[in-house]
Amino acid sequence: MTRSEIIRAIQEARAAVDAAQWECERPGGPESGDFAQAYERLKSAHKRLDELLDSYEQGLTERPISRDPFTGEVFHHAVDTEGLDGPWWDSQRPARPMLALGPNIFAFTGAVTITGRPPRTLFPVKPGPAVPWVSPRVLSLPGVRAVLSYLRIGPYPAYAVVYFASPYPWGHPALNTWGTNRYIARHRDGSGSVESTWDLLEEYDFDIAPWIRRGRLLWIAPQDPGLQLHGVLEGCPYLGLEGYRYPVRLSGGTMENCLVDAPENEAGEKGS
Repeated sequence: MTRSEIIRAIQEARAAVDAAQWECERPGGPESGDFAQAYERLKSAHKRLDELLDSYEQGLTERPISRDPFTGEVFHHAVDTEGLDGPWWDSQRPARPMLALGPNIFAFTGAVTITGRPPRTLFPVKPGPAVPWVSPRVLSLPGVRAVLSYLRIGPYPAYAVVYFASPYPWGHPALNTWGTNRYIARHRDGSGSVESTWDLLEEYDFDIAPWIRRGRLLWIAPQDPGLQLHGVLEGCPYLGLEGYRYPVRLSGGTMENCLVDAPENEAGEKGS
């Protein structure tokens, strides 16, 4: 199956799972009165969906994205760079391999510059703002540094920001993983839990030059296969970029500001 065929089949399978789930859980039970048959339909729909998601995730290419400034190790992750229509970008039910959390990786965020008419997606997509940003809260934590690098998602320029920490800031909230509404919080005892943060204006700083000068933000030049880290303003290609400076939510061909504390703006009413 082609990528577009798999994506379409995943949407159909998700709809089948939702319908079967409702049939099993609705008041009064299945119309036929036969719960066993309804439950079998649900299991069959889940199996079909799991098979399609496995096929989709196996088709994703794990690529080098960033470099740990403390150890020099390269950070790899599988990202759907062919377009925002892939379920990797589904903010509520993302289909993607688990983020490989190295000992120093604290957060993984990003931005996508969407120009022209917003792409039509069948699920909510939260690609971030149009230009690179950093979280002052996170980047001000002791031992935290961020690395900015370039990707391309379909026709759009994109920017990944990975936060590394040494020592690790145990107990401090991280940031929602790029494109999703949640992140995996790590605990000292080795366990993890699913947590989430709000899209608040105070979390977004688009004036990245001071952070570079302070040594808190490093950058990798676009199309640099060696992922060389730079810590100077001279030659930085990520300064002065134009675009909306707030995170957005895409759905059904619309785009809206998803800051919780945002006023109405040119992208439409604030979303969630």
